Amino acid sequence: MYKRQTYERRIAPTGPPQDGRLLIQVESVYRFADGSTLVMRGRETIRWSPQESHVSGDTWVGEGEVVAGSGRYAGASGRFSFRAVTGLDTQSDGVLGDSFLAGKADIARNAVP
Repeated sequence: MYKRQTYERRIAPTGPPQDGRLLIQVESVYRFADGSTLVMRGRETIRWSPQESHVSGDTWVGEGEVVAGSGRYAGASGRFSFRAVTGLDTQSDGVLGDSFLAGKADIARNAVP
């Protein structure tokens, strides 16, 4: 039987854009098919256009911490970083569904009493 997997992302700017860049705080929650979760919090920097949106073709970077987990990720901790390119399809509306991301995470699964 197929079990649902989800990804939830909460985004909040840390302040107004400066020099064409917007710094944002992000919390991501991954829910896996087996019910396990992984929570990551980080900081990302994106180019911000005068139209108050992402800049197509921008390189977007982020880094942060693995702060929690459950199930097979119980007691998880660690760090992650990534680099993404947005706006790859000029026919696409927006950039969030049109990006390529490469990243690295170092995750430790600590024993939980």
